[in-house]
Formats: sequence, C-alpha cells, structure tokens
Amino acid sequence: AGTTFSTVASAQSVWTGGVRIGAAQNENYLFVGNGNVIPYKYNAAFTRHGVYPPTTTMTVASNATGVLTGEYVYKLTNINSASVESDVGPATATFTAASATIRVSAIPTFALSFGINTRRIYRTVTSGTAFKLLATIADNSTTTYDDSTADGSLGAAAPTDQGVPPKYTSIVYHQGRLFMNDTANPNYIWYTESFNPYVVKVNNFQRVGD
Repeated sequence: AGTTFSTVASAQSVWTGGVRIGAAQNENYLFVGNGNVIPYKYNAAFTRHGVYPPTTTMTVASNATGVLTGEYVYKLTNINSASVESDVGPATATFTAASATIRVSAIPTFALSFGINTRRIYRTVTSGTAFKLLATIADNSTTTYDDSTADGSLGAAAPTDQGVPPKYTSIVYHQGRLFMNDTANPNYIWYTESFNPYVVKVNNFQRVGD
C-alpha cells in the first residue's frame, strides 16, 4: 500500500540469495523453507514454522517458608501465537525442599524469530517422575516463578511428541495438512497434524522409493 518496503526485522539474514524456496499457505499464513535453514512462517513477522522447545534448563532454590517438602524436578514448554505447545525442554536438577516455597529462576526467554508469547512450567509431585502443569506464564519476558503449589493442585500432564517440521524445499497444503520433503532424508515425506500446521509427530511420514 505504498511505494516503499517496510523491513521485517526477524526476516533479515535468514535466507540466502539465489537459493530457491518452497512455500504454501495455511491458516492465512505463508510457510516457507529453502532446505538449508529452519523453515519459517510469515504472520506479520517471520517466525519459525514449528514450535521449538527450550534447550536450556532453569535454576531452582528455596525462597521462603511454604508447603513443599520432598524432591521436585521442573521442565518448561513454549507456546506460539496459535496456542500450539512445544515438547518439554530439559529437566532441572532435582531439588529437595523442606516446608518451602521454591523459586524457579533463569526461566529462558526467546528471540522474536521463535514466535513464542507464552510459556508453561511443569513439575513432578514429590519424588515423582511424571511432569504435570504447574503454571502458565503469559509472556516471553518473566524469568522467575515462586512455586507454592501442593501436589494435588497440579494440572494436566506435559505434552509429548510435539515435533517440528524438517528443513524442506517443497511444501503443499492438502486436506488440512502440510506435506513436506526432507532435505536431510530425501526418501521421506513428512506431514503435519490435521488442522495443525506446526506439529510433525514422530510417525507422521511416508517413505518414498529406495
């Protein structure tokens, strides 16, 4: 709507000049990949196609007197603007509390290119192994959370198998899914979940040829 271009900052230095890209539309977004870098989507900003989980963990320590006694472990997930959640990130070290409120700190934040605007913290029950929802952080800036939630008040189980798309050069939309080639494994065609263009589960593929 004018004679000059507006720079999309998150798109700078992503693509390589002269390298062909593949693109498809879904949910009014444009999904784009050139096979060399993580694929992106355009939705007013250029952000990563899939919902990538955290790769670093958090720090845990006692903060005040509280209800928590026992051994606890925490994990974090990311959520994009379409409310799609990532896999969990790496676990914290096991923390032993004694009638404490536990402070979770060094909660990771993410660059605009990740497309993350919400994060969730999951925790085990005392001496447990399953991770359940502790809290939703409705921003991408908060780095601390004080936990005084009893085991019985934890929520749903942490998500699993929320994989991200491969690096692709070809992508098409068909009947509620995106289908993509895989430049690292040329005999595989991967596809997203039905009406969820962000998640590629571990078995969402077809092998083609030899």
